[in-house]
Amino acid sequence: MNSVILLITMIIGIIMSQILRVNIQMVNTLINIILTVLLFLIGFDLGLDVKKIIESIKEVRKEKYLPIFTIISSTLAGIMTTITLNINIKTSLAISLGMGWYSFAGPYITTHINVYYGTIALITNMIREAITYMILPILPKRYKRAGIVIGGATTMDTTLPIIERYGGKKLVGPALYHGILITLLVPMILSALT
Repeated sequence: MNSVILLITMIIGIIMSQILRVNIQMVNTLINIILTVLLFLIGFDLGLDVKKIIESIKEVRKEKYLPIFTIISSTLAGIMTTITLNINIKTSLAISLGMGWYSFAGPYITTHINVYYGTIALITNMIREAITYMILPILPKRYKRAGIVIGGATTMDTTLPIIERYGGKKLVGPALYHGILITLLVPMILSALT
């Protein structure tokens, strides 16, 4: 039910953006402000319970392999795309290994490959983030870590609130670790592929 509400909210946002036609720079600024406030509130909430912070840090040690699973699954998705759509392997891997960081992968691939594949990278990685929002609320408790893998680079910022809400405070540390590491790796991986 919660994923339906999130999906409806996203659809309403799409419709409103078409009706209002506001400046994209203003929207980006507003998103950054709201995201900063959300991250502050998550930190504040964690700070209220020191046990949860310690538990979250311990959880990072247990979940240190999540970025590896993210890279492997993204690589496999790129290989499957190459096979099914007959796209150049390096291009396909560059798109899939954007790992949710659409604001970097789209422009980077546009600059280093072409506009067509840059647009595909942008949309593909935006969809990856949207899937995280939709699937995390319906994943069984023991599979919430899969939501972190799906979220890719977004787990340190935009999808962190939903990970905290549906995965619990103990997954905040692993999600931050995962998102930061993936964000550091994406530029290196994409530069090697283009």
